[in-house]
Amino acid sequence: MVRGPRNREKLQGYYDLYMKTGQIDPNVNPEIAASWQKSRKVNPPTDRIRTDCRLSPETFAARQKLMDLSRSLSPEEAEKVYKAISLLFEK
Repeated sequence: MVRGPRNREKLQGYYDLYMKTGQIDPNVNPEIAASWQKSRKVNPPTDRIRTDCRLSPETFAARQKLMDLSRSLSPEEAEKVYKAISLLFEK
């Protein structure tokens, strides 16, 4: 695992190796490696960022305000609010 400050160039090299060969370098943080593996199973396009499911500016601003508010809540209160808001977005 990489110790100390992150090195973007090294991490990019590890990622490129993983994308080409499927091998994860032992220096990659296990959480990052798990994220790469999860992403690879979904097989997203790697040549561009998906833009077909962006939030509207209004929705994005509203979610930012909610995040700011949630930082002042206890973890238990934040979980209750998160569940309530999730129900709203499911509809």
